[in-house]
Amino acid sequence: MPHQQNLTVLAGPLRVRIVDGQTVLATHRRSDDRGLCIEEPEHLAILVEQKHQASLHRGTDRLTRAVPENREVLVQATGRGANLGAITAALLRLLDRYGASELRAGIEEALARQVPHPNAVLVQTSGLL
Repeated sequence: MPHQQNLTVLAGPLRVRIVDGQTVLATHRRSDDRGLCIEEPEHLAILVEQKHQASLHRGTDRLTRAVPENREVLVQATGRGANLGAITAALLRLLDRYGASELRAGIEEALARQVPHPNAVLVQTSGLL
């Protein structure tokens, strides 16, 4: 069940504030137009980032459940400054294409060669070596 709490809406002639006690949670421009949706760009940017992080987390969880060795690839790759989102997406494509056992073998070989990157995993998984 979601956490519920009482908040206060304070409406002035130009702005509407949503507060929790003394803490201002949000401030929006006020409009008297009925049905008008007013969005603050910075709130939308935060929402987009939260959704991106949630999606990334779901992908990482799926990979780690299927191939626990994946976690080490992600740790090593991010330690080298790689883009975690791009690596996760590439490994998910390999998981979908080759399955967990083939992906595991490719990951183990890539880690043994100290190349924690999807391209190294792909070479091992697809048998191109």
